[in-house]
Amino acid sequence: MPQERESLEVDFTCDELLPALAQLQAGKAPGLNGFPAEFWWLVWPQTVPLLLENHCGGGGEGRATT
Repeated sequence: MPQERESLEVDFTCDELLPALAQLQAGKAPGLNGFPAEFWWLVWPQTVPLLLENHCGGGGEGRATT
């Protein structure tokens, strides 16, 4: 289990975010903000660098919140 936890606590990369973005379903909002997949596809060149810079919401630690 500790090894699994360590593998989940690594920094996000652009290479991980882009395939996830490509898997979004058209007409669906993947989060609570209500923005559909089409919005994210349109703005990804601007938003992915910001997500990486802001450490993907991980409180500045470069990790997802738990």
